[in-house]
Amino acid sequence: MEIKKEKFKIFFRERKQLFFLASLAFFIPMVLFFNTYYNIQSLRLITQRIMEEKTISIERMIGLTCQTLLNDHRQLQNKVIQIVQDSPEINRVELLTPLQENKFKIIVSSDKSNIGSVVSNLHYQIPWNRNGSIKYHNNIEEPSTWQIISPIYNQENKKIGLVGIEISYAQVNQAVDSGIKHSYVFLLISVILIFLLFGTNNKIYREVVLARKIKEIDKMKDEFISMASHELRTPITVIRDYLEETINGNFGQIDKKIQEPLQIILDSSNRLSELVEDLLNVSRIEQGRIKLNLIPVDTTSFIKEIVDRMKIHAEKKKLKLIYQIPDEKNIKIPQILVDQERLKQILINLIGNAIKYTIKGQVTDFVKYIMQDKLVEIKVSDTGMGMSAKNKEKLFTPAAHGRMSIQLNYF
Repeated sequence: MEIKKEKFKIFFRERKQLFFLASLAFFIPMVLFFNTYYNIQSLRLITQRIMEEKTISIERMIGLTCQTLLNDHRQLQNKVIQIVQDSPEINRVELLTPLQENKFKIIVSSDKSNIGSVVSNLHYQIPWNRNGSIKYHNNIEEPSTWQIISPIYNQENKKIGLVGIEISYAQVNQAVDSGIKHSYVFLLISVILIFLLFGTNNKIYREVVLARKIKEIDKMKDEFISMASHELRTPITVIRDYLEETINGNFGQIDKKIQEPLQIILDSSNRLSELVEDLLNVSRIEQGRIKLNLIPVDTTSFIKEIVDRMKIHAEKKKLKLIYQIPDEKNIKIPQILVDQERLKQILINLIGNAIKYTIKGQVTDFVKYIMQDKLVEIKVSDTGMGMSAKNKEKLFTPAAHGRMSIQLNYF
């Protein structure tokens, strides 16, 4: 049971970002949906209140008009028609006078065909008998309507008739429906964008995880190279020391036929030692642990020592290795502040590559002092094949070579 719990914890820990994104992808659309639904319902309620208030205000305005124009039906009819024209949401306006037995006669109407009709409707009887207005919302038929029926009083506060008004929701519903459509379109676009964002973040998350794993692997690689290089230095040093002692005759005189192959083994051991040191330096550089020991160095003598050391390699290929320095009578090359070992390594690599990739001709080391900028410039040139512009771009990338096919010719 404990093992299963631990596996579940590891599974969740490794994928917690995915679970987080999945929960966002679920909850954000739900929040947007319920927010849209709530706003739509609130909009409906607000429009209902506005329509109700508008119906009441029109009813009061017509009621006041009737008090002064009730005896002039023609003028009152014109006034009602004008009100309806000014307010397109009004469906119907009717003015009624009472008859006997709870019957009412329509004397003014927005629909002229109804004028003169006698009606006996409970909706008219209730406000007449109760001396108060009634209002109701008819949402059975579409479009829904608000209706209000109220008694009309004269200046002596005597009840003289009824006014009935019906306002349609058609235009309001159209505006609300349009708003609803826009809200749902916005909701749909938001959901799509969220899922696109989820997909993008998921991809980015995977790339981050991959980059993290690559970084861990690089760290393990650097640690392995560093450890292996340290472990290799000791046996190589021992082999090299014993070879030098043997060649120098410290263990007794050796035959010249044996001395030559021993010298080749010693040179190879030295080369192997340099490669191991290079591996250590690369590991230190990548881990940011390399340190520079800056000391003043005599430029001309330092470079001459390296050139003299590399001459044996040039002579093996029958090449000239030339060291050019300016005439010290005219200009003296000053000392430079450098890490002696690192500069030596750089120059050995540059001169070694120049010799390696030159078939015939010469390799020239040139030292120049730029007085204006107080800089010492060291150049290594050769008569070899050179490098293309494309290969120059890869010059400082790991394990970059000009042409492997041509390089093989020099081993």
